[in-house]
Amino acid sequence: MSNEIINVLVENVSKIVISVIGILITSVVLPWFKKDVIPWLKEKELYNIVKGYVKAAEKIKQTEPDIDKHEYVVSQLKKRGIEIDEEVLSKIETAVMELDIEFLDGLMKIFGLKSEEEEAEKETKED
Repeated sequence: MSNEIINVLVENVSKIVISVIGILITSVVLPWFKKDVIPWLKEKELYNIVKGYVKAAEKIKQTEPDIDKHEYVVSQLKKRGIEIDEEVLSKIETAVMELDIEFLDGLMKIFGLKSEEEEAEKETKED
């Protein structure tokens, strides 16, 4: 008899706990996800798209020197239906700078040079 009561009690408490967890997820986690996570993912996706077009513009510039790389990137983004605003222009500039840094890092490795960060890290290890 007491085992039956305990089983029913555990079953009911489990259902209540699961219901509370469900309520928390739908009232706290989902709104947070919609408010913060989804916009962040869209932002990251937009930056990756911009970066891809910047890389493409660099490649095209090698064979077509007269092309305006910035205009190429802007026109490709417009073709995708992306509105060009200050934020998008900023992402274009950031992608260009990132590619320039990657290029310079590659040159430094080719010539056996180390960046300031690598030099500082080396000095830290020696101490």
